[in-house]
Amino acid sequence: MITAFALGSFESVRHMYRNAMAQLMAKRELSSLARFDPLTGLPNRLYLRERLEGELANIRASGGLLAVHYLDLDQFKAVNDHLGHPVGDALLKEVSARLVALLRPGDFVARLGGDEFLILQTRLNYGGEAEMLAQRLIRAVRVPYRIGDHEIQVGTSVGIALASKAADGFEDLIAQADQALYDAKSRGRNRFTFHRRPELPTEGALTG
Repeated sequence: MITAFALGSFESVRHMYRNAMAQLMAKRELSSLARFDPLTGLPNRLYLRERLEGELANIRASGGLLAVHYLDLDQFKAVNDHLGHPVGDALLKEVSARLVALLRPGDFVARLGGDEFLILQTRLNYGGEAEMLAQRLIRAVRVPYRIGDHEIQVGTSVGIALASKAADGFEDLIAQADQALYDAKSRGRNRFTFHRRPELPTEGALTG
């Protein structure tokens, strides 16, 4: 009886342990899913906030410069309207892959929703480095895509906000980059524009 009781207790403990581990793994999986875009697999706005706030804390403590690039696709609505949402979704995945391929270690790209993306470019020496990345992003996105039987060409506009030790918070920087994006789109497609912050270290012409 003692042996049977001991074996029963062991099985009960093991069962409780398995249940506890399963619940823990499920919680971790849900937490991970909540921070990533289900279509592209890129980080979403929640994860972006965590990352940007961490980078801003580092800058305030140690100095430095980062750039926030706000992108949306030119003529993406026409793709959805004429070719359908499955093709549009496939296009977003292809665009995401191209954006990731352009980033250095330490940089970060997130999908904000729809055809909007945001890139954190970290450890900059001067604002001209952000200009160079914006130019590469525009060139890469507008190369034609082959999706099924369709050859598709879209472009992107980019709004850029620079953040230094005296940087504003998450929402302010996103709003600044969004305003710069609006300015870029008002000037035509496949362009980038900086939110002007004259106290930040820059080099060369920073409006394009």
